[in-house]
Amino acid sequence: MSKKNMFSRYFLFLAAALCLFVLSLLSFSYLNNSSHTLSPDITNWESRYISYDNGWIFDERIMRENDLSEEENLEFIYGPFMPLTKGSYCVTVRYSTEYEQTLRIYAFENEDNILIAEPTVLHPEGKEVCYSFDLLENVDNFEIRVCYDGIGYVNIKDISVHDHLWKNLYYIRNLLAVSAILFLALGLMNLYNSLFVLPDGHRFWMDLVKGIGILCVFFGHTDNNPYTWIIYGFHMPLFFIISGILYKNESLGRFCTKLIKRYIIPYLIFCFANSLLRIPYMFVGNYTFGGIMSKLVHYWTGSLKGVWREMPNCMPLWFLPALALSLLLFRLICYIPFKSLKILIICLSGLTGFLFNTLASRFGIPDELPWGLHTVFMDISLIASGYGIRKYILDKPALMETLTKKKKIPALIFAYLIGTGSIIINHIFFADTDIYFNAYGNILLMYSGAVFTSMAVILTCMILDDRIKNTNLLAIIGCNSLFFFSFDFWGKTLAMTIPKVASGNKWITVFILKTVFIFSLFVFWKCLYHGAGSLNRLRKEP
Repeated sequence: MSKKNMFSRYFLFLAAALCLFVLSLLSFSYLNNSSHTLSPDITNWESRYISYDNGWIFDERIMRENDLSEEENLEFIYGPFMPLTKGSYCVTVRYSTEYEQTLRIYAFENEDNILIAEPTVLHPEGKEVCYSFDLLENVDNFEIRVCYDGIGYVNIKDISVHDHLWKNLYYIRNLLAVSAILFLALGLMNLYNSLFVLPDGHRFWMDLVKGIGILCVFFGHTDNNPYTWIIYGFHMPLFFIISGILYKNESLGRFCTKLIKRYIIPYLIFCFANSLLRIPYMFVGNYTFGGIMSKLVHYWTGSLKGVWREMPNCMPLWFLPALALSLLLFRLICYIPFKSLKILIICLSGLTGFLFNTLASRFGIPDELPWGLHTVFMDISLIASGYGIRKYILDKPALMETLTKKKKIPALIFAYLIGTGSIIINHIFFADTDIYFNAYGNILLMYSGAVFTSMAVILTCMILDDRIKNTNLLAIIGCNSLFFFSFDFWGKTLAMTIPKVASGNKWITVFILKTVFIFSLFVFWKCLYHGAGSLNRLRKEP
């Protein structure tokens, strides 16, 4: 592409982004002054036990003072006692909270429950949620009761009921903002398109496999997703199997150095980066400077300890230190000179992983260890499976010629049917797979589903290797899989707390939005890195 065309496309993307941002701001201004808000000001609502003071604030102190500690699903706000006609409505709730709370909004008519809105989680980083609901008949006395069931405090700053038109404009406003971000990212990517070409020496099909794996991670980590069990049946095993395929016998010292550089140092860096991305949320949540520093120290110590509940919204990063230790142990097993003994140890390792929760309960060991180390036994067996796939299938040219060219369709159908069939049977008759919690259902079905589905994905990508260009976006995601993987939960949190089109059960929207946000973050980071590198080179020039 010529430089003239490149800059023309860049300014076209930039103009589209600016127009979308302006439209989103105009719609925001209209919504704030809209006549489509039906409910009175929240200061006119009524509440039990508390009075309005810059919000309805409820905490453990109020529970103690009113002797409410034994009550469950405590109602602390109700109102606004208004008539509503049959139709579609939405409720927006502005709030702040110290800890995650489960918010349930009940609607009543003459004490008869006519609606129970789906519960939602109020995140400390968030500030607003949006509910949609339908009334099938006219009601004379509509009210909303908010229930509190968590620790810490929750401050409900505003609750508003809006009509159907307001809801549609609200969703459009957020889609405009998200589209503007996407166009800006695409413009920057077009300007620095040389940054998004795969490096020389990369196996394109392997990057495609990792790209598919990352999208499966994004897809699996969405709330209310009814198909999570299918993804969990193979998406994390796929990465361990890939690590086995890429495994190389090296001296122990060099091998350990590589593990530290590839997994441990990135783990610490990305944990730190995720903690910094929490700062804007804390400012929105009215944290003091001391409160922000205290929270950051809590995140950093939690990351060092590897306790995912104390980590800065990056729980999936348990995978990196767990993979590093698993590869190290597998390397030590490979030193054993007797093949049969190696196979026996690997089989016993897989069996120990399968029984880990039972053994941990019996011997008083925690069933969740720091950095996901409780998964290591099963991880070793999956790495060994990947090593076996490379040694006995991928490194056999004649066999690969048959599988990917001569009999590609039968081979793919067989692998997909066996793999997905095993996952489905395991789901129906036993249990779903979740490596982090050492949940596997039937061990044979788990292995069959993980290995055959992973092999089917690998064969598909090898067939596509010669058919699509090396600048394929999926391969770029795979080539930078560590970056995308590390910000998975950040993208999910952003998708669920900023664009309210992601509220409720819209898990497909959450998947799309967090993919857009993480990809945009990646583009901005690459451009920033490129700009810093160019500036550094200019400074060094005489």
